[in-house]
Parts: sequence; C-alpha cells; structure tokens
Amino acid sequence: MLSSMTFRVDEVASGEEALSAVSKADAEDDGYEIAFIDWHMPQGIDGIETARRITEMGLKTKTHPVMITAYGREEVFRQAEEAGEGFLDPLANIGELDINAGLQRVMNKRELYRKLLRQFATGPESLTVDRIRALLAEGKREAAERAAHTLKGGAGTLGAGALQTKTAVLEAALKEGNAEDEIEAQLETVQAALLSLISAIQKAVPPEAATEVTEPTDVDWDQARDLVIRLEALLTEHNAGAIDFFEKSAFILRSALGPAAASVEDPLKSWDLSGALEALRAAKADCWQLQ
Repeated sequence: MLSSMTFRVDEVASGEEALSAVSKADAEDDGYEIAFIDWHMPQGIDGIETARRITEMGLKTKTHPVMITAYGREEVFRQAEEAGEGFLDPLANIGELDINAGLQRVMNKRELYRKLLRQFATGPESLTVDRIRALLAEGKREAAERAAHTLKGGAGTLGAGALQTKTAVLEAALKEGNAEDEIEAQLETVQAALLSLISAIQKAVPPEAATEVTEPTDVDWDQARDLVIRLEALLTEHNAGAIDFFEKSAFILRSALGPAAASVEDPLKSWDLSGALEALRAAKADCWQLQ
C-alpha cells in the first residue's frame, strides 16, 4: 500500500536485519523516517528491543519506530511507550468504533476492551435481532424491547455510536407499538450495522486462547465475600468491567454461589448488568456465609 503512494519501502525479516538496514541507509544519507515493527518477531530480538536499539543509534535522520501488534497485552503497550514507540493498533481499522470512548469506559484497559469486543462479536448480542424476531413472534414485545435495550447499552459501552443510535430507534419503535413492517425495517437496519461491526471486530481482534476449566472446591469465604462485594459495586455502577471481573474470579464465585452462579453469569454474558446485579443480590441473600 505504501509503495503505491510513492513511498520507498524496504522489508526485512528480523530485528537484526532491521538494525542493519537502518544503519546502512543512514550512513548513505538516505535514512528511514518511519520503521514499522512487528512486536512478535519470528526469530532473534523482538520488536520492543529492535525499537529500543533504533532510538539509541544516534542517527542523522531520526527514524520513528511504530509498533504493529494484534495483541492487547498491557505490558506490550507499556514497554513500547518506554521505548519511545508509536502504535499501529488494528482496532483503528474498525470504523464503526470510537475506540477512545470505548477505552475510557473501561478505564483505558486495552486487554479488557478487546475481551469485551470478542464477547460482543461471539456472544448473545450477536444474535439479538434473531432473538427479537422470535420474541415478537411469541407476542413478547416487552422482552423484545429489553433485548434491544441491552444491545443498545452494549454498543454504547464499546463506543459503537452508530449501532447504538440505530438500536435506540428500534427500542423506541418497540416501546411505542409501531406497526410490524416498521419494526421489521428497523430490525434490518440494526442487523446490517451489527453484522458489519462483528465482521470488523473479528478481523481486528485475534481469538483468545482457551483456558482450562477447573471444578469448584472448598470455599475461602472471606475471599468470596470480598469478591462479591467488589462485583456488586461494579454492577451497581453499571461498569462493564464486572464481566471481566467475574471471569477472573469465576473459580471462587462459582464455588461460593453454587447453582445460583449461573443466574449471575448468564446475564453478564448478555451484557445485562442490571439483571446480573439483581441475581447476585438474591444469591447473596440466600447464602448466610456471604452476608
């Protein structure tokens, strides 16, 4: 792409080759202005170290390292900042997202933001339109309205403003009892926006590595009470970080809540934070060890 824009582009296969190319070009008074560096090198020194060495070379023509990574690891971004690198984040290619707005809602935690994007693209939200159609066919208009409301909230959390706006129109149409053909037109509009966003997310965010599931064991009730209090606080604030918090604390929470854990976890998977809060408080009321 850069070549087609008349830039001179050279490509190398490793960090060591990059250092050699940068040094040679600078010695010939034809230095590079930008070095796009992959964080994960196939061999030799990694992208962070390559960038660090480039910035320390004392070049006549300053070469600006720009990190390219599909990973959302906070440590990678921290190290890159310390090395003086810029970022080329694949999320920037998702035109449907206001990334800055989404990150602000999760306290600028990139790893959590990517996890929420993955869950949105593969979880119940991705099937919302089909679910609303099924609910309407069963005459459950209020439930259909709630499903639209949940999708609207999830889109807003991610910074997907266009989808949020379209879903808000759908929610209003359902609430006002508009005609079926009008509702269907709104559903088609939302579906198109939803599928476009899901496709863009799946291209930009790599799948998460599978984690081993372990069976619950004896409960540390002091720790369990603390986790429940913290989860309840997040849910009360309608903080989407509650989804990630539950996942990270799932082993203890499932052990403490027992069968009631599913009643909390299922709404979280659907981004229904209010439903999860109600279920958590009910589960806590039924368990004297958590009071």
